[in-house]
Amino acid sequence: GKITAIVCLPEAIITASKDKCVKFYDKASRLIRGGPLGKAAIQSCRYDSASKRLFVGTMERAVQVYRLAEPATGELELVGMLGQTAGTGHSASVRTFDYDEKRKYLFSGGYDKAVCIWSTVPGQERSSRLVGRLQGHSSKLKGTSRGTQSLRCSSPPGVATR
Repeated sequence: GKITAIVCLPEAIITASKDKCVKFYDKASRLIRGGPLGKAAIQSCRYDSASKRLFVGTMERAVQVYRLAEPATGELELVGMLGQTAGTGHSASVRTFDYDEKRKYLFSGGYDKAVCIWSTVPGQERSSRLVGRLQGHSSKLKGTSRGTQSLRCSSPPGVATR
């Protein structure tokens, strides 16, 4: 399937695709591991190396949180789902992520033209909560970039918000 996200780690490369798969390419052994995750096409992913968590955004509007036991094996454990409660999270597919390791905030941007801010403490994913929602874009969000003091989002044709 079409690759929608690539994450480069020192020991592996993680790819996500529209065919619902996450693959792990072990650099040392050159082995490929992984497979399908759930029932929806994967739009994006983000890896937090400190907590070994993989955040996955799908066409189903939810953010799936997996714990990665060992990148070389590709073994994933679903530890949380963000945005499953009606009225929280995204109303369209999740397209982009950024993660603030210091504050433990996950920023997700979607085709609903919104950025959701999630509190995601490692080990407490089931109680993660939406702490903010930024709206105002006129187009689907395709990327996020976070500086030390601000969050910048983009949507075609290059509209940026601070």
